[in-house]
Amino acid sequence: LAAALGRSVLAGDAAKPDRLPSALWMAPILNPGGYSSEALSYAVALHKVYADSKRGEFGLRQFAEQQSQEFVNGLPASTFSALQSLFTTGSQRKRWDVAICHATPDVWHKDGAFGWGSVQPCPPAGTRFSIGRTMYE
Repeated sequence: LAAALGRSVLAGDAAKPDRLPSALWMAPILNPGGYSSEALSYAVALHKVYADSKRGEFGLRQFAEQQSQEFVNGLPASTFSALQSLFTTGSQRKRWDVAICHATPDVWHKDGAFGWGSVQPCPPAGTRFSIGRTMYE
């Protein structure tokens, strides 16, 4: 995100940006697993930063795996409420400054595995900067 601003946004930095870059986090958020738990942690933290600053938009999109209703039903009410708001923002905005593609790399392109590139491409068209994030479980 700092690269999208062209300067540091670290805590304690004297230079406060006028706005935060619009950021979209795309991950298998609503499906149990390591990617989901990591994405949820980042999403909740970034939601707080964006909500407190009131200087940018942050949203979510389900990506790389189908939603599990059983998993969604087990989420705490406060987490579910925050996610509803973030998914709404994620679906409404068309262009993003930054998109984080948080999944296995085989789904990050138009002809990616399981058809995700045609169903929900990451990054979405028109995104200024994209970040690929994966992990080893």
